[in-house]
Amino acid sequence: MQKVMIKGLAKDEQTLRSLGVTKGAKVMVVGSKLDDVLAISIPTKQDLSDEAASTTNKEPLSQQKMHRKVLDKGMPDDVMPGILDSKEPLPEFPIGWHVK
Repeated sequence: MQKVMIKGLAKDEQTLRSLGVTKGAKVMVVGSKLDDVLAISIPTKQDLSDEAASTTNKEPLSQQKMHRKVLDKGMPDDVMPGILDSKEPLPEFPIGWHVK
């Protein structure tokens, strides 16, 4: 991975000609060692197993703290009922029952 710096960081799509590089111009190239790049891009087997284990331990949405807080407040008086597999247009009046 290398980046060209000339009067600031150059975009990846630009060519040296479009950047205005001429003979004798000073250009800085910043890069990483190949070993560093390879170490970052290849996950180990243990990382993959740890990631799989962490996704299975998540608690359900209804038990999470923020969701439980909203559920404990109860339904507002003017809430529209939800009907499974039905599509209803938005109401003509402003929706005022959302919770922040």
